[in-house]
Amino acid sequence: MSTMTYELAKRAFNTKFSLTLEDGNACNLHLVHVKKTHDLPDFENKTRPHCFRLEFRSDAPLPQSDRLYTINHEELGSHELFLSTSGNGYIVMADFS
Repeated sequence: MSTMTYELAKRAFNTKFSLTLEDGNACNLHLVHVKKTHDLPDFENKTRPHCFRLEFRSDAPLPQSDRLYTINHEELGSHELFLSTSGNGYIVMADFS
């Protein structure tokens, strides 16, 4: 399992990842946004140049629970991400700080 970086995420922009849910069903996540968030200060008011956010659109609703998932990409391999669902479960976000 490799580490997701901003550079890897930019390479994967507009491509699909697969995700296996707890019940064994799979869904696809389409990476629709890759955004640096380094301009947001941390608690010491220092900027963090390695911070970024990924936003995916799911082809099936995900459970409304934030947790670790393993996602797979054909070229980039497997990555373990803490994913948060939003709205009706079709929007999924991962923040890196």
